[in-house]
Amino acid sequence: MKDHGFVWWNLSGDNARKPKKYLYEVGNEYLRKVIFACEECGESMWGYEYSEEEDKCYCPECAFRKGLINGQEYVAMEYYWAPYETARAEIVDGEIYVAFDNEKFPWEMSNRDYRKSNEYKNWRISVFERDGYKCQICGKVGGTLNVHHIKHFKDYPNLRFNLDNGITLCEECYREVHRKERREKNGKDR
Repeated sequence: MKDHGFVWWNLSGDNARKPKKYLYEVGNEYLRKVIFACEECGESMWGYEYSEEEDKCYCPECAFRKGLINGQEYVAMEYYWAPYETARAEIVDGEIYVAFDNEKFPWEMSNRDYRKSNEYKNWRISVFERDGYKCQICGKVGGTLNVHHIKHFKDYPNLRFNLDNGITLCEECYREVHRKERREKNGKDR
């Protein structure tokens, strides 16, 4: 992996890769961190990537977006505290995604993976708490409760964790809602 210009020294030294937008220094007389501004987005940074062709210094995010560094180098710079050797980063539709260890990117996850995620578990608890752990059809409190997606989980991925798309149902009402949906889908609802 190449040196990414992590600047830990005072500006008095001769540094040809010194960013032009110097902001300030932090630290003490033994260890000093120099803070710069990215020449693309203006974000404060202490680690940067230099482009010789443009004679500019970029923050890790802008450098990754411009293709100056690869995904693993981006993770090493941006998440220097993490085990970046096993991490991956990719840009999809202008958004940077990072996956550590055995994590999957959103486009790699199956419906089953989503239902096992912490985000899904937190969404369920939030729906239960909002509804007071009470079936919203028959009013039963406690017992076996389910959270039902009003707009189907697999058909509306952007609404999977929307609180307004969930409703607490008891086991009987949950089964009845699904029976009714199947009858409507098959055109047998009278």
